[in-house]
Amino acid sequence: MAEASFDLNKAAELARKHWPTYYGLLLAEFISVAVASGILVAINPGSIEKVITYCVFAGSAWTLWWITNRLPKTKTGKVGFLVSISAGDETERKKIMEDFVLTLQELLKAGASGNLFQFIKVPEHVAAKIVDLDDAQRVRIRCRAHFMIYGRVRVYIFRPFWTLLLKTSLHVDTGLGHRLG
Repeated sequence: MAEASFDLNKAAELARKHWPTYYGLLLAEFISVAVASGILVAINPGSIEKVITYCVFAGSAWTLWWITNRLPKTKTGKVGFLVSISAGDETERKKIMEDFVLTLQELLKAGASGNLFQFIKVPEHVAAKIVDLDDAQRVRIRCRAHFMIYGRVRVYIFRPFWTLLLKTSLHVDTGLGHRLG
């Protein structure tokens, strides 16, 4: 007879993958209600206290989900440089981070005005949804960034070489001086 098993690592990876989606919020709410139920069974309070406990736990789960999934914003007095590059899998993402994004960040910070720049990386789940200039503009405005590089990375293997194709676009906000002063 086959034995059902529960792999905690797979469950954690699945939860991490879906955390930015509403499924992640639903999972967080479910877990918070389960924890609240366990606590309430142990202490057996009155009806009002139960409702308050459930509301506090559900509200805490929603707040945690919202805080961890919101986009970062450019601080006042800084020039926001937003990088939104989507990659197919984790290994491609790591290569791009090491070869392109970190180098770009170091070059921006190394200049004489490097302390004026705030470098913002868009999370992968948001970067994957940016397919055209309009999507990029919406994200750039939400992050209050002045510059934005966005695009997709694909790795093609042509024997004996690897070819890394990075298709990007750069958008510059022309109203830069109005927000810095």
